[in-house]
Amino acid sequence: MTVSSSSPSLSPSSSSSLSSMDSDAIDSLSFDGDSQSFHQFIHKYKINKSSKGQSSSSSSPSSSSSSHPSLPPSIYFGGCCFGAGFYIGVIKAMADMWGPDFYKDCVISGGSAGTIIGVGLALGKSPEYLDNLYKYVAENSHKKGPVYYASHYMEIAMRVMLKGDDEAYKKIAGRCCIGTTAFYDKHRWHLSWESNEDLIDCVKGSYHVPFYCKRNPKIKGTHVVDGAYGFGGFDLLHGDDTLYVGIDPHAEITRSFTYPEMFFPSVGQSYVDMVESGYLAMTLWKGNMIKKVGGRTANYDALKVLWTLKVVEIWVFHFIDYYHYMLTAIIIALFGLYILLI
Repeated sequence: MTVSSSSPSLSPSSSSSLSSMDSDAIDSLSFDGDSQSFHQFIHKYKINKSSKGQSSSSSSPSSSSSSHPSLPPSIYFGGCCFGAGFYIGVIKAMADMWGPDFYKDCVISGGSAGTIIGVGLALGKSPEYLDNLYKYVAENSHKKGPVYYASHYMEIAMRVMLKGDDEAYKKIAGRCCIGTTAFYDKHRWHLSWESNEDLIDCVKGSYHVPFYCKRNPKIKGTHVVDGAYGFGGFDLLHGDDTLYVGIDPHAEITRSFTYPEMFFPSVGQSYVDMVESGYLAMTLWKGNMIKKVGGRTANYDALKVLWTLKVVEIWVFHFIDYYHYMLTAIIIALFGLYILLI
């Protein structure tokens, strides 16, 4: 297990890739409102919103607190791209089982799409807030296509979540761990950051799939790709005692997804069904832990593909940067020559 404290990258600021329209959207957006689909989901289990997360009916799967398994020392949310809607239901069930502040009593960790869920949870964001956040990303990606735009709207969502709290990165330091993969299969945990911008860059690195996602900056001077692909059981913060939530046979809380379900966002009723599946999966867990250390290993075949694409991506952007530099230099030179001639 490799642990590092993140620091600001020397790469171009990630915020520079956002347009003024995106900045206006960040200023005006909020995920604090009511979610109709979320209430549609919780109504099925007779959960009264006014009870602040407590079931109002004994018919709810989580109504008997005496049957709840103990809160684990740490929870890991793995990668599943747009299957992350599953995690919304899981978190709602966790809040019903252990109380809305359960995140304060365990360490939250994540890789890939699980990072933004983990950061939100560590910041104390409610399941309904995260539901609104996910739907913002999914619905916009559904309209424009997930390639590039999924990561673009993920970045906007992260900025909205951190908006108005310049010290959010300090509040989750040591309580939230973000996983990235450095060449070729070196999984690294990031436990602290220098700023909110540094935290955003780290999250972007954790879910970065070359060409599917936007360009991502280096982390501590190192190129990284999606943290879920380099993750293995030995990287779990508390070994087999860490509760693993993800699409993996070694995960305690899991379900299967098709590739289209993962890479193309679910909206409408299919999304509500995904949230419900997460809630049910969590409530059915009896506290039994699966052997993960020595069982779950990095996805080496996928890493070969990712790093091949990453090398190509680096060269493509080097060429683009050089082109922009030369074009700018030529324009400045021509303008200077024009001034001299007149």
